[in-house]
Amino acid sequence: MGGRIFRFLMAALVGLGMAAPQPASAVERALTITPSDGAWVRERMTVRVDPGRRTLSLNGFLRAVRPETVELRLPSPEPGVRDLGLVFRYRPINRANLLREYEGKDVQVVLFDPRGAQNARMIKSARVLDAGGGGEPVFLLDEGVWAGGVEAVLFPEVPDGLDGEPRVLWNVENLGPSPVELKVERTYEAGGFGWKALYVLTLEEDSEKAHLAGDVLVQNASGSDLSGARVVLLAGDLQRVRSRRESDVMEMAAAPMRLKAAAPVEEAPVFQYHLYRLDDPVDLRDGEQLRLPLVRASAIQVKKRLVSTGSAAFYGSWRGAEESRPQPVDVFLEIKNEASKGLGKPLPAGVVQGAMITDAGARVPLGEDRIGHTPAGATMKLHFGRSFDVQVRRRLTDFQRISQTTTRCTWELEVRSGKARPETVDLDEQVPGRWQVLRSSHRWEKVSAGLLRIPVEVPPKELVRVTYEIEMDTR
Repeated sequence: MGGRIFRFLMAALVGLGMAAPQPASAVERALTITPSDGAWVRERMTVRVDPGRRTLSLNGFLRAVRPETVELRLPSPEPGVRDLGLVFRYRPINRANLLREYEGKDVQVVLFDPRGAQNARMIKSARVLDAGGGGEPVFLLDEGVWAGGVEAVLFPEVPDGLDGEPRVLWNVENLGPSPVELKVERTYEAGGFGWKALYVLTLEEDSEKAHLAGDVLVQNASGSDLSGARVVLLAGDLQRVRSRRESDVMEMAAAPMRLKAAAPVEEAPVFQYHLYRLDDPVDLRDGEQLRLPLVRASAIQVKKRLVSTGSAAFYGSWRGAEESRPQPVDVFLEIKNEASKGLGKPLPAGVVQGAMITDAGARVPLGEDRIGHTPAGATMKLHFGRSFDVQVRRRLTDFQRISQTTTRCTWELEVRSGKARPETVDLDEQVPGRWQVLRSSHRWEKVSAGLLRIPVEVPPKELVRVTYEIEMDTR
């Protein structure tokens, strides 16, 4: 067989007259976890194959295994062993499966006792006539056939046809006269895993320097516990053809969280993505979250920008348009992801929370924003909210229709600051079609085909008026 991969086969090969399954469990486990679509699991184990045809029960799978993804590989060739196929088997121990196994057999049911005291219950012997499928089961009692609901069903024991955990039956033949030991590697996908990046950007009082703390939050909602597993986190936008199961989509806020002081997470590129390797083996019980440090950077250079965005075009009735109207002033922080700026490592997508520590030691929230995957050398642009003290109002002072497609507008914008120090506000005007500025009270620049920018220096506690006339042709 050499190093070839054995694809998962759903054909039932157990009926080949083989011996009872011999159990074999994984001894080493590694996971590559994607942000929201589960994990790729690799497990290594050693199995013993006696002479003849055998059925090996490969146990120890995670409960959220996706059966169609199971693969086996033999790292070392073994010429005297024939692969006869795989059978995936997992019928979990639950009410529906127990009822199906007990159809035609006797159980006990718990029913409401109408003749007893309030909330009284009684236990009756019953035979399962129909497991019910998606509806209520049907039982045969001494009094007749019972087709109503029951509060509970008591089963004598767990039947052999149900499994406590997923397992694969590997049908294999050893052609030699002696037992052989095989090193087997199995890979598969498992749902219920995910991770995300969380960042906290703490600004200094002057807003020119900041501290960035980034963590990764890993969640296990797979139904299985991890013990001593090697974990790698995959960051990137993967194309997936199969749709995710609803149960694989995680709500991380509901799970308990553990903080772990660990060595920094190691980053490495792979293909068009990035891997973040956790140095230490991970113990993570089902339903838990593990928070680990990703990045710590101090004295990061931060560039603050105040931007007020409006439209240079005018649509609608002239009546009432001469009244001034408020225009929001958005606060942006720009951080260059460079080593010279205090960073310089790829940062996975996540939510950035802004904060500032006042002179009195109070922690003040500044807002939050979501960043995309940010490679080294790129710029993070964070929008935390709108300015309280810097305000802009705009007024249309003149409007002319030159032709059916050409208009000429004159705008007046008032920029007022209540700050005790000077502020710079970028007036970003969105412009349609072909355009030209005929006159302007302030310096302007053409940022792109549809964006005109007018930087305005506003002295402390003063008001600055900006006027410009623009002609636009929308052909």
